[in-house]
Amino acid sequence: ITLIIIILLFVWFGFTKSSIIASIIIPSIVIFDLLLSTILALILRKNYIRKYIHVIFMNILLSFVPVILVLTKVSSDLIISHIAFGFAMITVLYLIVFDFNQLKDEVLKMFHI
Repeated sequence: ITLIIIILLFVWFGFTKSSIIASIIIPSIVIFDLLLSTILALILRKNYIRKYIHVIFMNILLSFVPVILVLTKVSSDLIISHIAFGFAMITVLYLIVFDFNQLKDEVLKMFHI
C-alpha cells in the first residue's frame, strides 16, 4: 500500500511539480510506515516476528527513496530524508542485534538459499 501511495505521489509530483510532495510528504510516509511496522513487530514479536521481518526489510529498502530524491536534487529538505534513513538504519541494527537468528532464517527463506 505504501509503495502504491508513493507511486501516486510521484505521478502527482510529475503534474504539479510541487516540491512539498518530494521534500516532506514522501519521506514522512516512509517514516510513518517504517515506524508502524517496527512497533507492530515489537508488539507481536513472539508470534509473528518472521512475517514482520519481511515487511520491515521491504520498508528499509523503501527508505532509500528519500535519499534518492535528495541525490537527484528533486527534494531540497535534507532533515526529513536523513531522519527516514537514520530510522531505517536503527531498525536494521535492532534486527541484527536482537533478532539475528530469526532474521538469518527469514533472509535464507526469502532468497531461497
